Amino acid sequence: MKKGVIFIAGIYGVGKSTVAEQLSKSLGLPCFHASELITAKNNEAYGATKHVSDVGGNQNILADAVAELKEKHDAFILTGHFAIFSRDNKVVEVPQEVFGKLGLSAIVLLETTVERAIQNIDKRDGKSYSAKDIEELQQAERRQAEQVFAQCNITLHIRQMDFSTDAVEVEKMMREETK
Repeated sequence: MKKGVIFIAGIYGVGKSTVAEQLSKSLGLPCFHASELITAKNNEAYGATKHVSDVGGNQNILADAVAELKEKHDAFILTGHFAIFSRDNKVVEVPQEVFGKLGLSAIVLLETTVERAIQNIDKRDGKSYSAKDIEELQQAERRQAEQVFAQCNITLHIRQMDFSTDAVEVEKMMREETK
């Protein structure tokens, strides 16, 4: 596996953690979650609402945390978002310059149907979002992923989640990339 950060991205409820943890085991790479890294530094718990009050500040915290991890690990997996909900439930795109600071080597964008995302979020967090809000979030996530891909000149894999063989398929994509 080449050096760098494999970024597993997608909206809430798409399966990032599940895919990342399975990929971590199969590739022998450590896995970190952006929300946990940020929480460890700023003590802001996001809970089921997933609402963020200071997107820019949190991303600077994340960039610092990733820089520290790079001192300890040649390669690792990081889960996170390209777009999130603000405290007033508006879609906010994470600033593109943050991703340049992270030194990503590859992006894996996970997507699913709006209905499946709503179902997963409700089941996991007991939180309900409208189909319109989730659709808007997923569109922003894709748009920002494509822009970061173009600006940073790194690989972008987009995976439509079927919730059965996703980790296996992502692993195949990542192994092919490193040949």
